[in-house]
Amino acid sequence: LKNELLEQGYAALVRLLSAFSLFSLFLLILVMVPFFVQSPKPETLATFPVVDFNLCITVFCGWVMGNALFLAFTKEYLVGAIGRFSLVATVQLVTYLLGMVLLARFWRWGSWRPWQGLNWHWVTFGYLGVLVFLPLTESVVSSISGTPVGVQLSLLPYFEGLSFVEGLGLAALAVFLGPIFEEIFFRGWLLGGLRPKLGAVGAVLVSSALFALVHGHFWGWPVPFVFGLITGWIAVRTGSIATSTVVHILWNGSTLLWVFLNI
Repeated sequence: LKNELLEQGYAALVRLLSAFSLFSLFLLILVMVPFFVQSPKPETLATFPVVDFNLCITVFCGWVMGNALFLAFTKEYLVGAIGRFSLVATVQLVTYLLGMVLLARFWRWGSWRPWQGLNWHWVTFGYLGVLVFLPLTESVVSSISGTPVGVQLSLLPYFEGLSFVEGLGLAALAVFLGPIFEEIFFRGWLLGGLRPKLGAVGAVLVSSALFALVHGHFWGWPVPFVFGLITGWIAVRTGSIATSTVVHILWNGSTLLWVFLNI
């Protein structure tokens, strides 16, 4: 009994130190980011649509709550009633559709077009950035927490046992539809709404934190957070989400390739 209590105490101490280390890593990122994120040029800011702060937060919360309600409905009525491919595809498509309906209703796009302003110079640096910093972040978090994070391979169970056509369908959702929606919503809507009150740095930090929050991986949250920092910085610097969207597509494509190699 004494040994069991000692082991439990040791495990609790390890979890406490891991949580403290992760919190310290988060604070370190908050302190360091302002030194790397330069103030954008005024003409760049002028091309980015401004969203009312309160409306921005309200729509985000409405989207999150709508997704939570649909997930509850899914667990109650759809799990076991339809196949895994249909279930995952339905949840993803409803998530994207709900977000786009909200944006179509409340966002005044003006002359801004999300697909304009593609900068291949920033695509190169952005993609190299995620290739270096995301695996590095995952490795650091895994070593600190003692828990294998494996954010990339967390997609593996969704693809195992699927037919080629089903796998191709989920890959299309993950590589194309997901990045397009998430960049419009997080690097477009949220950045546009947060920046007038929080400034460029604050908007990138908060939108990245919310991006990490909705991805729902407990130990792995620093990975999408760092990804949000990189793509958010690109969006602010270029005044467009076209470049960050291409970086997002390339990263998700690389992730899916890694998943397929491990099936």
